[in-house]
Amino acid sequence: MAFVNMYNVEIESRRDNEFPQLKGCTYVEHIGATLYSKSQIEAYQQELLSNLYGNPHSRSESSRLSTDAVDQIRFRLLEHFNTSQEEYTLVFTANCTAALKTIAECFSFSQPLEDGDEANDAPSQMKNSQSGCFCYLLDNHTSVQGMRECLHDKTSAILCLPESELYNKDISKSFILAQQNSYNAGNCLFVYPAQSNFSGRKYPLSWIEAIRNQELGFQNQFTGNWFTVLDAAALVCTSPLDLGVHKPDFVTLSFYKMFGFPTGLGALLVKNSSAALLKKTYFGGGTVAASSATERFHVFRPNLAERFEDGTIPFLDIIAVRHGLDALKTIGGSMERISGHTFYIAKYFHHKLAHLHHSSGVNVAEIYTIGNFKDPETQGGVVNFNLFRANGDYIGFAEVDRLAQLYNIHLRTGCFCNIGACQIFLKISSEDIKSNLQVS
Repeated sequence: MAFVNMYNVEIESRRDNEFPQLKGCTYVEHIGATLYSKSQIEAYQQELLSNLYGNPHSRSESSRLSTDAVDQIRFRLLEHFNTSQEEYTLVFTANCTAALKTIAECFSFSQPLEDGDEANDAPSQMKNSQSGCFCYLLDNHTSVQGMRECLHDKTSAILCLPESELYNKDISKSFILAQQNSYNAGNCLFVYPAQSNFSGRKYPLSWIEAIRNQELGFQNQFTGNWFTVLDAAALVCTSPLDLGVHKPDFVTLSFYKMFGFPTGLGALLVKNSSAALLKKTYFGGGTVAASSATERFHVFRPNLAERFEDGTIPFLDIIAVRHGLDALKTIGGSMERISGHTFYIAKYFHHKLAHLHHSSGVNVAEIYTIGNFKDPETQGGVVNFNLFRANGDYIGFAEVDRLAQLYNIHLRTGCFCNIGACQIFLKISSEDIKSNLQVS
């Protein structure tokens, strides 16, 4: 069988011991949350019981121990993505969504980035309040859609494009969600997922450089200085991301998708050369070098991570990341090996499912994918499908979910917080969504 060398046989000998919570069940919801391992949790527990960690916003020995641990983990995470603090700064956030929200709240469209720009110029110093373009791929997480609501009054145009329209020099008005009467060039932002959480499609990382060089067709209508946000949450849970080769301006992710624990912790990776684009307004504990309570005076900390990590960081959760990274290596071997293993399993299931049919001749499933699982470089370990009855009627996902529960199968149903992909594959219009909402 093709790709048989990708299957990691060693995982079979580790499964019972490392994942005792799997006994008697089938868990295929890794795109929602991956599983934490026994050794990972035990090592984390042992570290907490063996060390005294204090609030990093202090000078005690326990506080310095926390600060050192957080710095070490920040370094390891940058190393995991093949980059360094010279090129990227890693800001801890609550999750991928929080990282996207930070960009939406702070990104400056108003003026092309120039040498000598300060990262926190006051809004009154900006030359134009609405300029530049915000563009997001139709196949994107709901959290990316939410960005447009923050940016409506900041940018000169908002686009939502299917992949096919990226190369079109004459964009149809139907893809332009908002535009000022006169387009003002400025800083522009393009957001797309490294991997679709709906279909598993891995989008080209070469787009990052193409966007920067304004080589995609749609940019002909919307000029300016273009920057990229890469939503890497779905990709990095089972595939490597090499920031030494592909260098987006901003990367967002959640750690529970990578190694199951901790939850409620993610990261925003900011390319240092693009850091001045983020104009922060709010400040919390630990983010300012000085402030006055009796007048509007404050000075942000010069370090980007310290400036954006408002309040006390979840330092104990961050320490858990150390053991998650260890688990990826000891159990998975490497991200390349994990990618091959998950691709092989998904490919096997995809091919088996595609060949099933009822006695009536009707296919058992309609599978939503691009490329038929030919290449792990372009397809992740996701198989998305609808099931048919023998007469050709769809079986509702709620019914499929209930039947799966009877057999202790854990899978994900619905549109997975990606209504754009649902609209693509299921051919759902905005009018359909509105009418369905009224009926329900």
